[in-house]
Amino acid sequence: MAAAAVGCGQQGAGPAFSAQDLESAPEFQRRMFSDGVISADEYRQAVMAQRDCVEEAGYETTPIVAAGSLLTFDATADYSDAADPEEEDRQFLATMQECSDEYVKFVGYAWSSSQVVADGPERDQMRREMAQCVTDAGVDMELDVTEQDLLPALEAALGGASQEERQLIQDCVSEFGDLFLAEPDR
Repeated sequence: MAAAAVGCGQQGAGPAFSAQDLESAPEFQRRMFSDGVISADEYRQAVMAQRDCVEEAGYETTPIVAAGSLLTFDATADYSDAADPEEEDRQFLATMQECSDEYVKFVGYAWSSSQVVADGPERDQMRREMAQCVTDAGVDMELDVTEQDLLPALEAALGGASQEERQLIQDCVSEFGDLFLAEPDR
């Protein structure tokens, strides 16, 4: 059994790829850049097309859900009875990559780049709110956790958490997912 979590997403900053890169993008994505901006609707359409591609390849997917400003879905494949499970796993991962490249590689990057919370005070507030969410889930976390200590603090919280607490922590991470889009220069 294999599973993959899929999603992409950014707003404000321009894409970090060249016109030449964009010229090499699949037609589906180039059309979305025709006005120079990726809208929320265009981003949603790209993720839906990616999920459809995965389903058409024969894999099961979950509904698309929001994780902060990003959209995500899970895809699974059960090939435990396959003659060559490793080859089936390679094919599953290759399909996931092909569908991503075809429908969301550029669109998703442009969208997520535009959604990054770069403002120091706003990021600091989001970090405190996420730490409070984790603490409210029953796991102690320093409320003034720094940008550099955030991931180690989350890993420590997950390490000592029960299964129920882990789910609650994951819910907090999803709620404040925009913190993880990019680490600003500080």
